[in-house]
Amino acid sequence: MLRRVLAEVFGDNIEVEYSYDPKSMGHRALLTSVDDKPTQLGFHVTHDWCSVWILDLEPDVSMTDFDYDYEEEPKAANLRALARVLHAYVNGEGRIEYRPTLIRRRLQPHFVVEIDGGVWSLGHHFSRRPV
Repeated sequence: MLRRVLAEVFGDNIEVEYSYDPKSMGHRALLTSVDDKPTQLGFHVTHDWCSVWILDLEPDVSMTDFDYDYEEEPKAANLRALARVLHAYVNGEGRIEYRPTLIRRRLQPHFVVEIDGGVWSLGHHFSRRPV
């Protein structure tokens, strides 16, 4: 499912390195863009959750989506939505906002993008998807 969705969303514009994590029984994918601006993204998919990362930002930003359904198509739809958010980042869509931490010692990045009328926000400790 991970290979199918990533090929569908990203096409040939990105190199993908797949691996299997026996500890979490999940599949991982490390994506690297093939254009002039190097970009690295990460996916980790298990039966119960999917996590995505934008590894270019320091600290990296991520989102984890839990899905305990046993049907494959709803899981593929959730993974496709997360992949579209990362595809928007690769294409230069959206914006990077810097928000203060609770202690206000430093600013942390958040990637914010609007897709299909909903606003997605990926952060280091807090992420939000449209309802």
